Amino acid sequence: MNLANFITMTRLILSLLCFYFAVQPSLFLKFIALALYLIAGTGDILDGYVARRFGLITPFGKIMDPIADKIQTLPPFLYYAATGMILPILVWIMILREVGVTLLRLKAMKRGVVLAAEKSGKIKTFFQHFFVVWTFCFLITIYSQSLTPHVESTLMHVTTGLFYIAFLMTIISGISFLRGNHTVIYGLWRSHKS
Repeated sequence: MNLANFITMTRLILSLLCFYFAVQPSLFLKFIALALYLIAGTGDILDGYVARRFGLITPFGKIMDPIADKIQTLPPFLYYAATGMILPILVWIMILREVGVTLLRLKAMKRGVVLAAEKSGKIKTFFQHFFVVWTFCFLITIYSQSLTPHVESTLMHVTTGLFYIAFLMTIISGISFLRGNHTVIYGLWRSHKS
């Protein structure tokens, strides 16, 4: 296993630990979860840089990197839905989009086809990560009982607004991805049917 793949696998493990610590009823462990999420996010930047800079791009890395991305991002959304902060149905729509696009990319990769990334996808990723980090901080302040009811209510509205931005960008980027790659995706579907 080369360095880039090691970073990717470490990121995957950190993301799972992050989710485990996040759901624990402990302020300290929620701090740990936030720290692990930030470290995993840094790893997301680092593994791609190392792979390109030192020629360490491998089929394993191409498969595991997007999987690690989803394992890092999606569980916090599920947790927030379980707490009642956001609507579960919207989270499941997001998951369907993320998993669907990832499966299409992996299927295309298997056939030696590259599906073009959209700029909206990068914007979507930014808003998803921003929402997760913001909400981690919000939950930490709630557990620390340092907010007045008015401030807590205001921040809850901000959190809801940020979620809807992340949700809308997820949908918009998914539509943009399908529109930009519809010819290739249709070809993959035809080849699968034949």
